[in-house]
Amino acid sequence: MYLSTGHRGFSREEWGILHDYERNFGVRESVISGFPATSAVIGLDYGMATIASSPSAVGRWVSPAGGTEFFEYVNTSTPLAIKEFSFSAVPRNDAWSPEVMPLLVDKARPGHVLLSIVRYQDGREVLLSTVNNAWFQLHSQIMAYEFVKFATKGLFIGAREAYLSIHNDDLFLADEVWNPETNDNWPEEERNYRLVPADIESAVKRRQVFLQEHPMAGDLFIEMAFNGVGSRTQGGVLGDPLSASIVKNAQAFRFINHTYQAFQMDRLCPDPDEAQLQKCKRTDYWTAYNEVISNRSVWRSLRLPEYRENLNTLLTDSHSGLHDRKSTPSDPTDDIVYPAGRNRQFLRAIQRAGVRFLASDSSQVNQDQHERIPGSRIILLPRYPTAVFYNTTTPNENTSEYNYIHHYRYVKAGQDPCTLQGAVCVPRTYEEILDAEAETTLRHILSFKAFPHYFHQVNLRDYDGLGNSLQFDWLESVMSAYERYLTLPLRTPLFYEVGKIVETKLAVRDRKVSGELDLSTGLVRLWADAPIDGVKVTGLADGELYGGDRTSVLSLKRRAVFHAVDQGAGV
Repeated sequence: MYLSTGHRGFSREEWGILHDYERNFGVRESVISGFPATSAVIGLDYGMATIASSPSAVGRWVSPAGGTEFFEYVNTSTPLAIKEFSFSAVPRNDAWSPEVMPLLVDKARPGHVLLSIVRYQDGREVLLSTVNNAWFQLHSQIMAYEFVKFATKGLFIGAREAYLSIHNDDLFLADEVWNPETNDNWPEEERNYRLVPADIESAVKRRQVFLQEHPMAGDLFIEMAFNGVGSRTQGGVLGDPLSASIVKNAQAFRFINHTYQAFQMDRLCPDPDEAQLQKCKRTDYWTAYNEVISNRSVWRSLRLPEYRENLNTLLTDSHSGLHDRKSTPSDPTDDIVYPAGRNRQFLRAIQRAGVRFLASDSSQVNQDQHERIPGSRIILLPRYPTAVFYNTTTPNENTSEYNYIHHYRYVKAGQDPCTLQGAVCVPRTYEEILDAEAETTLRHILSFKAFPHYFHQVNLRDYDGLGNSLQFDWLESVMSAYERYLTLPLRTPLFYEVGKIVETKLAVRDRKVSGELDLSTGLVRLWADAPIDGVKVTGLADGELYGGDRTSVLSLKRRAVFHAVDQGAGV
């Protein structure tokens, strides 16, 4: 550690120990955020001179970045905005300096390097970033994987995979609609919205065009989370045009059990009349069980695809059953959060029904991790909410609600939104909202978590008769932003496939998968405390090529298995 102020964490002797270790064992060094120092006093030389600083910068990628060794997954034609304080420096290139190979330079001062490979005559190699990095900055997330890959020479247990999955809730029901004139929902009897066949036909056509225009999205499906009570089947006869349209186009979508009547799984409340709220009772075992089973019956009667594969997944209305609203659903201040507030009767019932994976809301307290629910075998599968709201069908409605939530309600309360976290200082246009959503979603994708993003059925309304919908506007914005920065094909698992991914990850963690690299033979030994399938390892010779790296999927036992290392990994 060395700072521009002259303060340092390592003495000359400690730097020497580190450099000896790197030299003797061929270990690389990644400096995530450093100062381009040259100091004879502590024996540190990054080969730089003419050091400058700036509160922000725009980086321009230069070869070999984006080639076959460094940052293969980055679209290097797009400048990288760095919204943090940064140092930059000019390589000395004198007889005594190490070799400096720039990867990212300051666009305004191309001679100044922000990110480089530094190679020493003794064999040491350093990936040096002089950019201030933070987990919440997009530039940091884009660069982060390469720091890991460089330090490990591309060989490690696990795999980096970028995910995008899309859900659409409340199929067959009608949702409330936002009124921009009153900054509230329309009265239910005046204007709720339920999809019509034209919306379904438009979504089918729009998906086909979307996949043709964005090949990195693979075979992305919209997964329709449906409530069977609204399908209006009578003796197996489809008496409802929407249901008939869904059946006709079933292969263009995938489906999720969203319970039959959308009952709340923490409390069963009467019509939300304030005078009646104290009558809310804990949702009982049989109510919960029948909600799951009844919706499965609708699945079978409509002959929707992949029925058996989805028997182990469930989404409840409002992700209920994980926290307890007590008897005041409209007042969240007295809620008992997860896991203390979970409804054990509900969990017992769905476990009996064969559910192993339950959706949660990643924005809720303690619901943002893949984990086993205490006292059960059920695993939480978090989902990301978006700023495409459950009650908006047009750009005008969504823009109005967004600006009310993030700006005007604070002004109305006499507060300055420019000073409040989560608020926006200036109201945004629809295009600006989509841009902000795209950046947020990029951050989600670059976390490499398999969390789906969820919407509601109203968001698929063909709002202009030309096939446009809020959900596909969001998708277009996200994919366009993703393609500007990255070349990594997206994984698009269905919800039950996410469950399998997570189950394996938890098993790998619990069974302590371990490995050793023999530097003399170039072979890797891998083993686990107990037999396990589906272990992912990056950097082996027999792996599938993905984003410039080879990823293998292995079955391991206590007895070690030997594997050759990918020669391109650099080990």
